[in-house]
Amino acid sequence: MSRLNPDKFRYTDFLPGISAKFTINTLSEILTKATDRPDIKLKGWQVGGENKKGDSYLSTLFKINIVGVLQKDEENRDKKENEIEIHVPVLIKSLPSNIGRRKTYRSTDFFRNEVVFYNQVWPTLLNFQLQKNVKDPFMDIPLCYSALADGENDFIALEDLTPQGYGAAKRQTGLDFDHCLLIIRLLARFHSLSFAYKDQHPELFHEMVSNFEETYFREGLRSWYEKCFNICTGVWLDALEKEVPGSIYQQKFQELVDNDFLGQLFNIVSKKNSISCVCQGDAWVPNFLIKYNNESSLPESVKIIDFQIARVSSPSLDLSIFFYACTKQSVRENHWDDLIDEYHKVFTESLIELGTDPKLFPKDALLQDFIENAKFGLGMVIETLPLCLTEDSETVDLDAIQGTEAIDISTVYCVKPIQKQENRKRLVNVVKHVVDNNFI
Repeated sequence: MSRLNPDKFRYTDFLPGISAKFTINTLSEILTKATDRPDIKLKGWQVGGENKKGDSYLSTLFKINIVGVLQKDEENRDKKENEIEIHVPVLIKSLPSNIGRRKTYRSTDFFRNEVVFYNQVWPTLLNFQLQKNVKDPFMDIPLCYSALADGENDFIALEDLTPQGYGAAKRQTGLDFDHCLLIIRLLARFHSLSFAYKDQHPELFHEMVSNFEETYFREGLRSWYEKCFNICTGVWLDALEKEVPGSIYQQKFQELVDNDFLGQLFNIVSKKNSISCVCQGDAWVPNFLIKYNNESSLPESVKIIDFQIARVSSPSLDLSIFFYACTKQSVRENHWDDLIDEYHKVFTESLIELGTDPKLFPKDALLQDFIENAKFGLGMVIETLPLCLTEDSETVDLDAIQGTEAIDISTVYCVKPIQKQENRKRLVNVVKHVVDNNFI
């Protein structure tokens, strides 16, 4: 990081690169919100780098350390030694400056949805649990300091969790049971919060989520996504052909593809039922940040990020993504029931604490719903699992898109047939689990 001269803010050099509406006043407002001190003064900022190639398709990421000062003693405010320097690390997501990339990946649609979550949905749910005097409120989402979506100047300024020791798990390998247990508990608490709010304030719930828009799986987006989806299914068919040719697994997967698999996903997402709640929508490995115990090296806490595909749906959609995008095969084989049991246990405990009858979320209903929707998890990992297995050196430079108009997304998609047998087997093992459990 390089410190900028606080007396000569390089405003024109940097801030407009985030957004024309991300200004010095925005920095001051973030300081005030982060510290809850209206008397804090902006001193300067330190600028980190942008995200590396392939880190994010929909946005550009910046890291800023905002520096503010407080006065120890008002009578000696002019003395430098009287200053207390405060640092607020911030992660900022903004629209890609490459207009062709922005339009190709429909970045503004996804930003709008995430800003709805941070500005409208999450503050409501946070308030709800605080009013309930919950002993240990669910706070495993980074603080949002400022968020704007107008289709041109969109940005989201979030608490940077890196200094607290949080980081992404390695996406090329599945997560073990210890990691999965933490995440399943997090998902249970997150889902239960909006479930309880819907139970107790149904009209306010519908008002809260009214501005959500399905950003991925709806019929109106078929022309945008179908070619890309077909490329991904081709990768899976290739893996099945090479590893289990002529098997029931290859046959069942082929039948699913031939029966408009994408359209089936549209139908699943459009359905609402009695256990529907606010879901994160994209519960794969990069969207969970893990903190490890320094002594044992075991995961001790987890945070969830990225609400660009947030939606109201059955919680089994998030669960099915998590199970097929995140877990090791050994976890699915040996701990499937353990994780479902833990999810339901934590969910119902949370409902009781929030004042909702846990009988409204029976385990049988959850299991039946999961059986009906498990193919959705397969549909999501059709894309995300090959991406997880893509080496950094193979990722596409998204800013290489030329011009200012959208191009066919399938022409820049980076998923290719998988060369390593161990990685092909990871895809095959997912199909095996889905077929062996009669989910398709």
